[in-house]
Amino acid sequence: MAQPLLSVVIPCYNEERYLGRCLDSLAAQAYRRHEIILVDDGSRDATPRIAAERAKRDKRVRLVRQANAGPGAARNRGARLAKGSILVFVDADMVFDPAYLGELTRPVREGKAVGTTHTRELVANKERLWARSWSINRIPDDIERTGSGVFRAVRKDAFLASGGFDASRGYFDDNLSKLGLATPVRATCYHNNPETLREAFAHSRWVGRSLVRNPETRTRFLCALAASWLALGALAALIALRRYEMCAAAAGIGAAFLFAFLVGKATPRIVAECRAEYVFSIPVLWLVRIAGYWAGASWLVVSGAAIPHGRYRRS
Repeated sequence: MAQPLLSVVIPCYNEERYLGRCLDSLAAQAYRRHEIILVDDGSRDATPRIAAERAKRDKRVRLVRQANAGPGAARNRGARLAKGSILVFVDADMVFDPAYLGELTRPVREGKAVGTTHTRELVANKERLWARSWSINRIPDDIERTGSGVFRAVRKDAFLASGGFDASRGYFDDNLSKLGLATPVRATCYHNNPETLREAFAHSRWVGRSLVRNPETRTRFLCALAASWLALGALAALIALRRYEMCAAAAGIGAAFLFAFLVGKATPRIVAECRAEYVFSIPVLWLVRIAGYWAGASWLVVSGAAIPHGRYRRS
């Protein structure tokens, strides 16, 4: 029986550091019958040049360019141009085990599932402190048991019939839960996490904006954002009134809650991985992430303007 053609759709935005390794790992796949559709989403670096050079060398690679519209819109465009009967959605900063495409799509090819999601996503750049402190990228146990709304492989006909991705959801626009849950598959890939605090802040600004736009998180997050504005306003008023003792007490309470949150985030990782460096790095990284969430959401609420982001991040 002939192998069906797979269409691997990759949205790209400023991925010059990682795109080459991503494409090398796809070229080395054991499942050979696939095409790669690179949708450049208005990159400002060398990403389009790298993609164009690869397309010249490998007839399976196609480059499509568009003005910046976000990863969801880029994936939708790639899906519409796909020639394969099965779509695979991955990121440009991923690297793949040679068996990845075959393992990921097997249940779909055999007619046992509409779509699948991988359950082994490891850190590609774990030699960098902030990258390994960001996350271990372990897929939660409930996803391994029941599946996920994030489809990495899906039948093209089902995807198009569903209307595709909701591009307005930003960070959350890769969710296809309207198709149900993707079947979990033990396919292995490696994801590059933010390597610097600047990258972490930029990514978190994007997530903060997305938390406001996403209907599932909007109310809860806006309440938390309003509470933070009120708290900062109260502190400013106390300072203006020279109520320094009350100001210090309020700041102390806030610091205690923040300290408890940071300890809660760091302790499980310190215990699980026995890395003393996490005592410092994880709390610092979470402070940067919280600042990014707050800045991104606040900017969107106050100005309604888009928050520029340096790269796409799904981890």
